[in-house]
Amino acid sequence: MKTAFYLAVTAAFCGCLSSVPPAPKKWHVTEIKGEMPKITAVRKPSVRISRVDVRPPYDGTALAVLRADGSIAFDPCNAFASTPERLLSGAVFDALESAGFADVVLDSKSSVASPLKLEVTVTRLALDCRTEGRREASVAVMLRLCESRRVISTSRGEAVAPTADADYTKAFSTAFTRSMSEALKRL
Repeated sequence: MKTAFYLAVTAAFCGCLSSVPPAPKKWHVTEIKGEMPKITAVRKPSVRISRVDVRPPYDGTALAVLRADGSIAFDPCNAFASTPERLLSGAVFDALESAGFADVVLDSKSSVASPLKLEVTVTRLALDCRTEGRREASVAVMLRLCESRRVISTSRGEAVAPTADADYTKAFSTAFTRSMSEALKRL
């Protein structure tokens, strides 16, 4: 009898009898239609997105949270639906097409040749909670336009979007679209 009691108590302390914690909500990032202004400068004939890279610690699926003390945390209740690099690859493609950056936009897997290649580095993809009472999606990007293995232009863009309605897909998509728009205008 005592053995069964001890086994039950031990199982309870190990979490075997407790409820399963809720799975984190999964969010994605997309280019927001209508938010990307058209490029009025000279359009390129074609451009290949050679790579989309997300710098650590923002490259994992856990939602990074910037805190006021300078530290970073990872939200256990909210995550990206896939790695940010994979999520943003499609969003970069859509943003370039919406902006009219080139007559033809090619992704990295296309077999079609293009003299121009675009490298995208996401330097920040986080929930910014550093200011008391504010919670914003924060995105920063760096673009490098290359031709024949030479960098011909670089630019940066960054943006924030409020998360008051707790729709992280909308907030991160808005911040991403605005940061890409800013960077493309400067490229």
